[in-house]
Amino acid sequence: MDVRLQRKNRWGLLRAICLAGAASVPALAAEPYAPQVTQPFNQQLESPMVGQRGRFGSSVAVSDTTAIVGSPGDTVAGPDAGSVHVFLRNKLTGVYELSQDIRPGEVGPFDRFGEAIALGGNLLVVGAKGDNTAAPNAGAVYVFRRFGVGSTFQLTNKLLAPNAGISDCFGASVAVLGNVIAVGAPRADDTAFDAGAVYIYKFDFAANMASPDQVLTDPDGSAGDGFGTAVAVAPTTLAVGAGRLDAPNGLQNTGGVVIYEDLGSSAPLWGKVQTLFPSTPTAYSNFGAALAMLPPRPGVAGSLVVGAPDAKHPSSQISKGTVSIYSSATPVDWMLEFTYGLDIPGSGNRLGASVAVQEGLALVGSPGRYPASSLDRNVGSVDLLRDFTLGGWAVERTIEVPDAADSWNVGHSVALQSGFPLIGVPGADLSPTFDAEGTVWSASHTWAPLGDRLCAPAVKNSTGYAASLVARGSVFASVGDLTLEVAFMPRFSFAYALASRNSGFSAGPGGSQGNICLSGQVGRMVDVFQQSGTDGRITIPVNLSAVPQPLGAVAAVAGDTWWFQVWYRDANPNVTSNFTDAIGIQFR
Repeated sequence: MDVRLQRKNRWGLLRAICLAGAASVPALAAEPYAPQVTQPFNQQLESPMVGQRGRFGSSVAVSDTTAIVGSPGDTVAGPDAGSVHVFLRNKLTGVYELSQDIRPGEVGPFDRFGEAIALGGNLLVVGAKGDNTAAPNAGAVYVFRRFGVGSTFQLTNKLLAPNAGISDCFGASVAVLGNVIAVGAPRADDTAFDAGAVYIYKFDFAANMASPDQVLTDPDGSAGDGFGTAVAVAPTTLAVGAGRLDAPNGLQNTGGVVIYEDLGSSAPLWGKVQTLFPSTPTAYSNFGAALAMLPPRPGVAGSLVVGAPDAKHPSSQISKGTVSIYSSATPVDWMLEFTYGLDIPGSGNRLGASVAVQEGLALVGSPGRYPASSLDRNVGSVDLLRDFTLGGWAVERTIEVPDAADSWNVGHSVALQSGFPLIGVPGADLSPTFDAEGTVWSASHTWAPLGDRLCAPAVKNSTGYAASLVARGSVFASVGDLTLEVAFMPRFSFAYALASRNSGFSAGPGGSQGNICLSGQVGRMVDVFQQSGTDGRITIPVNLSAVPQPLGAVAAVAGDTWWFQVWYRDANPNVTSNFTDAIGIQFR
């Protein structure tokens, strides 16, 4: 059997398109039903090249329309030469489709092209830290530009460090925002052996090329600091991870993050303003190995997420990893808000090996995590963190990839932008003849799913897809912030939400082609009747102080679990109805 067909038979694609429904919902007589909880996956992105140890998913980047996946082990141009793959999201179906494979002609064996990637608008920056052009393993960075979504990325520059040296690893980390490109070379020897450096470039869109702007060298200037292990850039802020920086108390190799401010026309252009160290320092923590930054805006504090995947418990010295979240109302004054990881069970979790952040949410990869009862190791998982209105940052859920096994390294990379999270699984074995081919999972169509899903996927509707429901907002009942979203419905289709304290199952009630997964006292939110319009989407606000019920509206309170589902008009081919899957939320 063809390997591609084998994959689809084994995995399938959990595609979510939402429709609208029927004329009426009859009285319900449902059997008690045990909820079948599923993870919020939408699609599995597969490597376009079947090959041994391609490690597709070692790096990921995402925007509203585009997903970029690095495969640094790709062997088309030689062992570990690498490649990058571009997927475009079909806005009608929500499904990512392969658009472009990128392998520049200069890429050769052991370049590891695609181990670091960054996407900013129509600029794509790709690191190849093993490139030998300037010196053995000195590294290189490729800059690509496209002229609008849907057009292909075209190579504009191959960047080499002006003072390149052997094994500098220029391109081990990259970041881009607007016309600013930051490149880390954590083993550069400018100030000391392997002290590290970061190179800033400005992209001239008129000239269609990037030019050197400034070189930032390790301010500590000590051998082995690894300055440039990770980089994150914002309009007026630059964060640089130095994974082996020594703490102020003399503890060696704890790691740190150096913050720079854009000084505009002053010289130097970027000036150091702050250095962050772990709140519970342990030697060789690799604090700063992963960075993600959401810059502050007027009236809204920013967030800086810092991973330390090798942090150890101070008393047991068991390696677990930590993640720290800082906030700031200004670009240059970051204060610690939240940290976690040391008390999570297990050793070798490598929590914080990858991080991503968006407004009020963060994704944290833990590629070394494994079940306590399992003989498998390095299975991996991803934590979803939320900044709750009451209580601040907390872990909301842990996401595990279906059937993940030994050395899959789920969460080796994560991306979270514009509502479409990606989780890299570079160690995945998708066929019996290949090892670590790799894969990527796209999570639910919105970036803030709440609760547990039931009856997913739902019965397919007239478009050939199953409708999918996602909840956004807060699990704190007192906050009163809950919105139900259905995307990709048939155009001009009508829908309304249902609510109950009980889950259940009833097939085809009242002649519907779908199934209802609620039971008991089911209320209908007919006061918020919606039409999907031309874009096939609806949004239903839920008034938690007055949730409709057959005997009168009631308020959701802490400790309640409420189940929600959406009924919608459908035709298959005659006019009938259908249902989305259901979501259960336990309120706090």
